[in-house]
Parts: sequence; C-alpha cells; structure tokens
Amino acid sequence: MKRTNDFLVGVTILAAVVVLTAAILWVKQSDVGRQRRSVAARFRDVGSIRVGAQVVIRGVKAGRVESIALSPDGWVEASFSLDPNATLPPDPVVLLNESSLFGEWQATILGRDALPRDATVARQIADADKGGGLLPGATLPDIAQLTAVAGRIAGDGVAAQLAQ
Repeated sequence: MKRTNDFLVGVTILAAVVVLTAAILWVKQSDVGRQRRSVAARFRDVGSIRVGAQVVIRGVKAGRVESIALSPDGWVEASFSLDPNATLPPDPVVLLNESSLFGEWQATILGRDALPRDATVARQIADADKGGGLLPGATLPDIAQLTAVAGRIAGDGVAAQLAQ
C-alpha cells in the first residue's frame, strides 16, 4: 500500500510540473521548437524597450526582441527573432515606440517610405544607416517626454498671457 501511495504522489508531482511548465511557456508565448529568423538593428538609444518586447510588422505581431547590447563603437545593437513567414517591407527600418499608456514598448519594422515626417527620426535613421548590414533604427519619444514638452508649451502660453 505504501508503494502505491508513493507512486501516486510521484506521478501527481510530475504531472503538476509538466502542467506548470506548459502554462509558463504559454503565458510567455514561447516558440519552443519553432524555427525563427534573426534580424538586427542599431540605435543611438533604445528608450525603455526590453528583451521579450514584441516586434510588429504592418500592425501584426511578428516576433520579439531577443537581445540588446552596447557595441564597441558606442551604438546599441538589438536583435529580433521573427516568424519565418514574416516578410520585411522594402528598405526596412526599425522604430522603437511605446505600445501602450502603461509604459510597454515595441519594435516596429516598416519601410523607409512609411517613416513619420520628423527631422529627429530622419536624423537618427540616417546616422544609424552607416551600420554595415544592420537595419537602421530610431527611437520615438515616450509619453513622459511628450507630456513634459506639452506642459512646458502650456506654461509658456500662460506666461505669455500674463505678460500682456
């Protein structure tokens, strides 16, 4: 009887470990055993993006950020693992931007012709484009920076009204 109980306890613990492992992999959206394609980009600054953040192509999740590292020349290099069926747009560039108001970031791969008309973004892309084989990247300002600028503009407007 004791052996049967020990066996049942062992099987129960083993089943619990398997279920827990499967649940963790599902929650983390892990791609166990799935072939992925790797793409790398370089940036002056990566904002608040983290390893594991999603990569989006044409509005569809197509992969995730695999690594972020400083290169010897002072740039930041990020590598992304992409679904093998994901097709990169012509003349691809990478924008790092906030994906929600909760501070989550994502990498968006888009064609150079779809870049926002912004001098700062254009300058970041032009500088990063000299990266020999790496996609050029730019980082959009986060909501905190935009809020600070809006507050400063509003403050300047109030000061101008008071000065009159």
